[in-house]
Amino acid sequence: MGVQQSKPVSEPTPFLFHVAVGAEGAAALHSAEQQDGYRTDCIQDRANGISRESMNYSANRLSLAEADVLTERIQSFTVPPPLQTLHPTVVALMPSADGGMPHTRPPNIICLPQSAAALTNSTFVHELWHLHQRAHAGQWLRFFRDAWHWKPFESELPEQLEEVRRYNPDTMETPLWIWNNEWVPVSVFLNPVTPSLKYTSVWFYNVKSRIHYRQLPKEMAAFFSSSLNANAYEHPYEVAAYMLADGCAACPAYKVLKATF
Repeated sequence: MGVQQSKPVSEPTPFLFHVAVGAEGAAALHSAEQQDGYRTDCIQDRANGISRESMNYSANRLSLAEADVLTERIQSFTVPPPLQTLHPTVVALMPSADGGMPHTRPPNIICLPQSAAALTNSTFVHELWHLHQRAHAGQWLRFFRDAWHWKPFESELPEQLEEVRRYNPDTMETPLWIWNNEWVPVSVFLNPVTPSLKYTSVWFYNVKSRIHYRQLPKEMAAFFSSSLNANAYEHPYEVAAYMLADGCAACPAYKVLKATF
């Protein structure tokens, strides 16, 4: 292990970011927890607690050389202009944290359980779009409401769905949304007895019939396409981040999204 330190970066692109390692990374996670309560909520919920009980959610104590590799990796990425003003703090997590899935925490933290070598440009940009959604929540709310026909779902899910709902750190502030006043996507653990982050799926609760379906509704597929990662459909934040980071087959949702962002 080398001496722990923070590595501010400003070159060679105008995109500024900050790799926080050691105690600074731990402090950033503590501050985030005070704001979103994500880890506390996971621990207090049966399914989410069990699914994460063997995982180490803490800052990875990178050596100076490892921090340099991560910095250089991120510097090599192409960052779209709308994201270049975000100036995120990047915290490397232990590899098992949240099942190894990159994610964001408030106010502007990108958490990376992956190694620098495994981090792709697409994944990093995906997480940057989640930070953009945090920083411009009002703009995104208006876009989702007016252009995509989403709004936050303020009613309760059936108990059998709520008991197996997987928490997502990127969507903790408004975890459930309803599309077209009818469909509420829910990310669920497939095994309610031994829930695991490895075995999840997105189901779709219909508020009119009060029945949940395991397949993407045809009307949603027509508007958003059916070509995205299956996990994308759990939340409008995820749909948008996947589309903007990876592109998408021609569909009404993608066209208006690209025209706006």
